[in-house]
Amino acid sequence: MTRREFEEQITYFGDLKDFCGQYGCDLCDQVFDDAGRNEYIEETARDEMYDYGWREVLRYLENLSTNANDYWELDDYGDWCPLNDDDFETRKGEVFQWAIENNIFEEDDGADDERGEVVADGSVYSDGDSDDTDFEFDSPDFEVDDLFNDAASGFALIEEARAIMMAAAAAAEHEAEEAIKKQREEQAAADALERDEFNASFAELFQTGS
Repeated sequence: MTRREFEEQITYFGDLKDFCGQYGCDLCDQVFDDAGRNEYIEETARDEMYDYGWREVLRYLENLSTNANDYWELDDYGDWCPLNDDDFETRKGEVFQWAIENNIFEEDDGADDERGEVVADGSVYSDGDSDDTDFEFDSPDFEVDDLFNDAASGFALIEEARAIMMAAAAAAEHEAEEAIKKQREEQAAADALERDEFNASFAELFQTGS
């Protein structure tokens, strides 16, 4: 891919993630679309259910945002940060610089000199040109209905996960109660046997003494 192709073809996070995956760049490793975020949350909830129990999982789910967003980033603290157009421009500039430093781009028959270089904030400049030579990336089109559908879908997934956790918790609680009940019954039987043996020994001793 040439620099010009990067500028023209990378239009949003999906394209940027594909580029990073193809060339081994880790700058988008923690960027997820809404479906990928839901899948990550479900896997995390299942893992934490076994490690920490259903109460911790429920707290984890209750702290999650159910707002719709096209892309999210999982930060170092485990929080989900919604990404917007400005975030994309910045990340695209960072990936562009990474590609330059790692000699990823192919020659473009002099187009590089004409288009210049994308800096960290997403703008483009060329050596020798004035600083006001800015290039703005197009923002993706979206429908309002899609946002509401995504919000409903995300909320439904969280509610489904919560129902699964509650069912699992109820089953675990019932199993624990049954185990305690069985333990008490076994202890009562052992106590009764010990009592019977003691009474028999005492009766035998009494008869021998008389």
